[in-house]
Amino acid sequence: MDPLNSHTYLRRDKSFNLFHLLTDRELGIDRRHYIHRRPSKNFCVDFFKCIPPNLTIANVEKHTNFIRKFSPDGKFLICFSRDQQSFESYKFLGTTNACKMLYKWKSEYVPPDCNTGLGHEIRQNIFSQLFQLHWSIQLTSTFMRALYREFSIFTEDGKYIIIASHMPIQEEHLPSYYTLNSIGRMHFEYDLFWYRFYMVRLSDGAVSDTIEFPYDFIKLSHNHGVTLRRNLMVVVSLFHQTINILKLCNGKFIRSNTIGRYPHGTDECICKHVPEYENCCQMLDTGNNGLKQKILIFLYRKVLNFQDEKRTEMIQLFYRRLFIYEAMQIYKLQFLDPDHLLIRYDLHKHPNVQTTELHKLFVVYNLVDNEIVRVSAENASDLLLYFVYYCDYFRDVRSIFTGRAPSSSSNNVQIRYAQMRIINAFPRGYFDAAYRLLPQIPLSVQSYSVSPFLDLNVFQYDTQMVSALERPRYSNCQPIRFNDRETNLLLYRMYLGIFDQENKDKHNLLMPGGPKELIAYVFHPYEPFFISVQKIGNRYVTNFHIRNEGTIVKR
Repeated sequence: MDPLNSHTYLRRDKSFNLFHLLTDRELGIDRRHYIHRRPSKNFCVDFFKCIPPNLTIANVEKHTNFIRKFSPDGKFLICFSRDQQSFESYKFLGTTNACKMLYKWKSEYVPPDCNTGLGHEIRQNIFSQLFQLHWSIQLTSTFMRALYREFSIFTEDGKYIIIASHMPIQEEHLPSYYTLNSIGRMHFEYDLFWYRFYMVRLSDGAVSDTIEFPYDFIKLSHNHGVTLRRNLMVVVSLFHQTINILKLCNGKFIRSNTIGRYPHGTDECICKHVPEYENCCQMLDTGNNGLKQKILIFLYRKVLNFQDEKRTEMIQLFYRRLFIYEAMQIYKLQFLDPDHLLIRYDLHKHPNVQTTELHKLFVVYNLVDNEIVRVSAENASDLLLYFVYYCDYFRDVRSIFTGRAPSSSSNNVQIRYAQMRIINAFPRGYFDAAYRLLPQIPLSVQSYSVSPFLDLNVFQYDTQMVSALERPRYSNCQPIRFNDRETNLLLYRMYLGIFDQENKDKHNLLMPGGPKELIAYVFHPYEPFFISVQKIGNRYVTNFHIRNEGTIVKR
């Protein structure tokens, strides 16, 4: 056997030496030893193996605030004050600013109970070494109105950030006149709030514009009820069942259109010229709104395309499901492109509707022509295939540093094979898998991290514990191992929460014997640094994971 073609030689031929990678990039040699005329973006992938965040600093001493996320360019860290009245921005100074202080620390973990020596100095000063307060503004002055700390959206140019505040409305203060756009509004089960959105300029913290949505319910958790594409922002009103389209121009909110009761904004002006319209009380209007009526027309015309006996059967099915369609409500939406919206209708609790036949509808709506393009049921296998093979178009997020999208079934073979195994494991294949996978769409805007240290084409790790999706997860008592995808060699470990390194067991100093804790991650867009925030009882423990040249990773 030729030793140069053996598997052992190929494993040893992979170099994590930074000097070797710089030489290969200068010569135009890629990771598979092919020569190119010019370096490609794939050259930067291997560089992240040389600079992993191999040091965990537990229970960092910092200001009492809620950390939200980094700006898309990685220059600022966005935070909310503890009382949720103020909004703060910290300038990120870079991981190299703390190299001198961290270099003498050789271990992979700085324990939380280290109150003397170098460990205590690191825990006490690491925040000030990495971050500097840029500005802080107070947006609310009453305890009734609070900032929603789980909502924040950056504009596409990265110059502004959109945040929101909400104030509960007491039932006795509600006006007697509402615009009810659907029969389902008679059975609304949520409390109403007065919402206010702020457009804040990142450079100086100035509030350039505000817009309000009174007496409404908008689901803001994890950017759920708001989506953005280019200069268009869409706010979904669950109470009024309307889609509010706003244009963002030079830091200003401009109301463009409202889809719901009327399919187009000009329809209301036309209806006002009808004499009967002025005497019509909208409170008593319990019929379908304009958008729902368009969906019903589209479904009925689709039924008429069938032939003979099949047509009769489908017409009967349409009328049998008609009361289900009427009871469905808009739940969530997202942009597919600047001209098309993917809207999801859900069947919520309704006193007159009890069925297990249909619970969701996925509608593609054209904003330019104001027409329904497609309506799919919750078991549509073709929509499932679109989501599996074109997942990057649904997420619509890319790194401004590498130009790469987060790992998904569109760009990663391992994720695609895993999803195909899940699909094939169901008795009826795609039909049953659609019930399982399609409820996760539409996707929330800006909810995926573009950190290169989560790239599954480069690193191998437990995706159940950490992933590009920015959602809290349950912490584990064991550190998360990050291995090289090609050689399976350990690159670094990530210790979660308060950990006893010597006993290799979870060591909770704040609440012994407590339940499983939730942990959230905040990843920097490109530097070897990210933050984990762990909730233990009523307290939040912040851990830093950073690159340290002096740390020795024991394999």
